Amino acid sequence: MTRADIILKVKARIDELSPFSSEELNPSIELIDSLLDDSDTEIRRKVPVHLVDPAIFDASSPIDNGDGTGYIPLPSDFLRLHSFKMAEWAVTLNQPISESSPKYPLQKNTVTRGGVVKPVIVIRWGYDIPGGVIGSLQNQVFIATASQTNFIVTEFTPNDEYLVYLDGVLTTAGHIRTSNVIIFTPGLAEGTEVVIAN
Repeated sequence: MTRADIILKVKARIDELSPFSSEELNPSIELIDSLLDDSDTEIRRKVPVHLVDPAIFDASSPIDNGDGTGYIPLPSDFLRLHSFKMAEWAVTLNQPISESSPKYPLQKNTVTRGGVVKPVIVIRWGYDIPGGVIGSLQNQVFIATASQTNFIVTEFTPNDEYLVYLDGVLTTAGHIRTSNVIIFTPGLAEGTEVVIAN
């Protein structure tokens, strides 16, 4: 159904319900047309995401904050997030959080923020940044001390999947998990960067 069809149907319905016969007392096409934009925006924000026909925006130049987080400026006509996935993420997300979410303060800490297996997207409407911002947030990072063999992870439940990177290399052997503790069977060299991604 086109915009003109909607306007004609609205006019016909108003004519059926209106007790007035005068043409000038009924809303004009211009008024109906102006209200359609707001109605369309509101519907697109509320309908289930799988019913929305998404538009692709340029996310090829994310801005790195230098601490494992970053952001992507959103287009000026952004309404809602349909889906988003960084190349290294294990999943595609369509449920962002806002700054008012209880999960938002956790994203400021390197130990409690989301990671590549369970990433978190924050829609932030910044005054200092044009448009909104999608924040790409990361994992739990530890630096091994001399002969350290275990790390306590705080964001995992016993059934969570996890990935371990030692100095940037994905490591599948040499570590086990007991509850929320990742135990390394060989000792780790002091200064080894351990990233446990959830």
